[in-house]
Amino acid sequence: MSEENTEFSTRELTLAAVLLLLGFKQLPTDYQIEGDRPSPVGYFKFEETEELKEVERKFWANELSVEPRAFMGNVRGIKSQIESIRKSPHSKFSKTT
Repeated sequence: MSEENTEFSTRELTLAAVLLLLGFKQLPTDYQIEGDRPSPVGYFKFEETEELKEVERKFWANELSVEPRAFMGNVRGIKSQIESIRKSPHSKFSKTT
């Protein structure tokens, strides 16, 4: 019996932006502090499928073409999500001075 509802996770912002652009379903993002970085790092999660695995392979092999303005809009949106987590007064990642 195959395992259902497996998740794919990446901290690679540009890969996450491509996956969103291509219509893959995003799951809740995990955030954590790594090393000496003061800001949270986002781990972007998606439902893992064979199609997603193929897109990931093509991404790393530089075999994908996407619409650049839509791609950059997704990158800005993802960065905004991370910044919102960092700046939220209710977030465990917000800086208190």
